[in-house]
Amino acid sequence: MERFFQQNDAQKAATEEVNKGTSILFYSIDKFCFGAQAFPNQMFVILQVSSPVKPTTGSEVSQHRDQSPQRLSVSTKVNTRSLSANSLSSLNGSPDKTVKQDTDSYNRNEHPEPAEGCDMCSNYEAQLVRAQQCSRDMERQLGVSERTCERLREDLGKESTFRKEMEERWSQKKEEHKAQVAKGSQVWLQVAELKKQMLLAENEMRDLRNAFQLLHGEVLERLNSLSNQREQVQQQLVRLQEENDQLVGKHSVAAETLQNERIDFPDTVEELQELLLKCRDDLIRSKLASERLEEDVRTLQCENQLLRAQMDAEQAGRVSMEDNLSSELDNLKTELHQVKRECKVHQGSVENLQLTVTAHQETISDLKSRLDTALRAKVRVLAVLEGMLVMLEGVLVMPEGVLVVLEGMLVVLQKHLEDTVAELRSRVASLQQELDNSEAVQKDFVRLSQSLQVQLERIRDTDMEVRWQHDEDIDECQGCHTSFSVARRKQHCRHCGRIFCVSCLSHTVLSGPHQRPSRVCDVCHTLLVRDTAPYFSTEPPHTPD
Repeated sequence: MERFFQQNDAQKAATEEVNKGTSILFYSIDKFCFGAQAFPNQMFVILQVSSPVKPTTGSEVSQHRDQSPQRLSVSTKVNTRSLSANSLSSLNGSPDKTVKQDTDSYNRNEHPEPAEGCDMCSNYEAQLVRAQQCSRDMERQLGVSERTCERLREDLGKESTFRKEMEERWSQKKEEHKAQVAKGSQVWLQVAELKKQMLLAENEMRDLRNAFQLLHGEVLERLNSLSNQREQVQQQLVRLQEENDQLVGKHSVAAETLQNERIDFPDTVEELQELLLKCRDDLIRSKLASERLEEDVRTLQCENQLLRAQMDAEQAGRVSMEDNLSSELDNLKTELHQVKRECKVHQGSVENLQLTVTAHQETISDLKSRLDTALRAKVRVLAVLEGMLVMLEGVLVMPEGVLVVLEGMLVVLQKHLEDTVAELRSRVASLQQELDNSEAVQKDFVRLSQSLQVQLERIRDTDMEVRWQHDEDIDECQGCHTSFSVARRKQHCRHCGRIFCVSCLSHTVLSGPHQRPSRVCDVCHTLLVRDTAPYFSTEPPHTPD
């Protein structure tokens, strides 16, 4: 720009010299680049002629234009002015040489003939007019270039502000990316912690299942022992009844014989002594029989006491088992609440885990209630047995008519015991079925957790490799493992890049600024759409090969 202003000052000085009457040749070689504001080197050659020249008009210049030889010519255009053949080729190389050539031509023509000198003056004047016109064009171009420079400066300021804004946005995006990376690492840590807690929960559920199996075995053993004891008591009752029948038969026979016989006491003392000895013998036998019955009663009482002690021990064991189970359940509840608080992001998996744990809790509570009912039934049976023992103790002093009532009660008691045993067997069968169902649910839950771990490892591995799968590398669907054919085409998931069949890519997700629908797989749909249910909520996923 400074060189451009120097050129303008030089043009103004040349114009003033022309107005004073001095003939000046002003040559300007300008290659002005208007769009890019480039101002190349410009050259000014000023030749003063000693002879004064009067001003000429444009008509006089046009009359003498064809008569004089034109060594130097100036053609004015919008962006380019050129010299004649003698000076144009040498201006770009050395300006001093061009000035020297023009000076030599002036010296050769210093004393021309009068006619030739006038023609040269008219040519110089015409050239001077053209130089003035070129100067005015240059001034106009100067104004245009200044306005263009101002506009470009404004554009440069806008460009600098835009660049600053873009740098700020880039830094902001960089910080957001760093935050997302940190958040992703935290999510992976939470997933690892969830895996550990899941393994702990599985171990605790396994311990609970073992405890339930042990308790179930103990209950079966108790039932078998009670049934054996019931059979023994029944056998003892049968034996006592037989002995009673024998005694009653003997007494009845003796009574009938006494009634039928006449009471004839012997006449001699020896016969009376023999009769007395027989009576004493019968009395001793009856005492022995009564003592034997008393021993049986005492043995039954001892067995009753043993049964009561066993019942107390069983109740104490049940109370301790309930306390342990309740404490373990409380621990499980606290751990589950902690998992819920920490894993809001993985809400679907935690809800499934919670449902499974609640189902196990309900099963355990149901088992507790059923065990309570079984224990109450045992208590009722023991109470009935105690009543029977009391009744048996009173058999020795009861008349014969009461024995019939006892037999009826014995039949009713036997029927009640049979009904109780059948009910307990049905309950044991139902409990076994529920245990099998709970084991199947737990197996499904383990399979689901393994599938989730495999899916997480696959997602972690895809972050470190190219996700897009090529068609020639895959021969079967990644979801249903069905081989591709002409009817079953290969389709790419638009998020993970894996290859599936059309039926496995049933979900669509809107993406991009134009919200175009894109087909995605079940796993990517669960990751992208947070409000939807997990893909494994309706059925367990396919187990990995």
